[in-house]
Amino acid sequence: MAREVDPSHDQEDGLTRALLEGFERLSDLTRRWDPAAAGTLAASASEGHAALSTAVDDAAREGASASAVAIRVRSAARQLLEGFRALAASEAGAATAAARSNIEAQEALYEQAWADPALNAFYVPAADRADTGLLTRLAAPPAPGTGVTHLRNERDQRGGASIYVPEQSDGSPLPLVVALHGASWHGRDFLWTWLKAARARGVMVVSPTSFNRTWSMVGPDLDGANVRLILEEVVDSHPIDLDRVLLTGMSDGGLYAAMHVLRRTLPATHLAPIASGLNAEVVAGIATRNLEGFPVYQVHGTTDWVIPVSVARDAHAELVRRGAAVTFRELPDLGHAYPREENPRILDWFLSGV
Repeated sequence: MAREVDPSHDQEDGLTRALLEGFERLSDLTRRWDPAAAGTLAASASEGHAALSTAVDDAAREGASASAVAIRVRSAARQLLEGFRALAASEAGAATAAARSNIEAQEALYEQAWADPALNAFYVPAADRADTGLLTRLAAPPAPGTGVTHLRNERDQRGGASIYVPEQSDGSPLPLVVALHGASWHGRDFLWTWLKAARARGVMVVSPTSFNRTWSMVGPDLDGANVRLILEEVVDSHPIDLDRVLLTGMSDGGLYAAMHVLRRTLPATHLAPIASGLNAEVVAGIATRNLEGFPVYQVHGTTDWVIPVSVARDAHAELVRRGAAVTFRELPDLGHAYPREENPRILDWFLSGV
């Protein structure tokens, strides 16, 4: 598939740069969101909205390119402006609305990532953007059957999953990350928490969606049975390295992942609960034989305003006491949000054979 060339593409460069800067800025704001600091963060969101809005207006005056990349850039910019607007207005649920606008804009743009150097670099972790060999490999046309797909997982559906298969896959068994979203979220959105790091490291990601607004931790465990069925379907249709399966999750998803992995009711070789409700009491209820030597990568923010960091510290102490092999990362500037910059470290730990 040849790259698309359009003489008016240069006119969109300023908007592309502003859009990519906007993605990073909005991600940082939602990462640091705390109701106590809403005023300061809202002011920064207003500045981000103004900067991106100016770039949109400038591009419109210069004349719109008809290239596939340019069309998607303009659409993504409009979506991202909505995220800045919600955060700037400090609306109820502003951080969630902003995060979702950011994700939907990145999803809309991703299909053209390999075909544009700026986008190709953006869709890897910041620390990997100087790796020219990596970027050259990722700039090749995607292999058939790779990229992002959805298994009964439109945003108005529950109980399905979204899947990422690295575009340069050659048919060899792939390490697998199973990523569980937090309460009120959706697997189609949570997939994008992991895509950049997975793309850079050649890892497959499956992001299921709970049947209800959160995972079935109380009452009949409908989600556990469903996740097992999804994984069976994925294993039947893709080459998976069953010796490298990481189950991870954010908030409720992190607790649910931990409960299933440590009780051996979902198949996984590694566990990574992030900003989760995993506590010492839950750990104390796990059989010691399931904990001894089991690899766990635990992350929590000191400014988490939903689940205090003391909960994570107590869980960490109990995991260590019971013999788990724990890496504990306490992040000083993280609220109740997902630290995407941590994913390359998690994957390096996971892939190292710990």
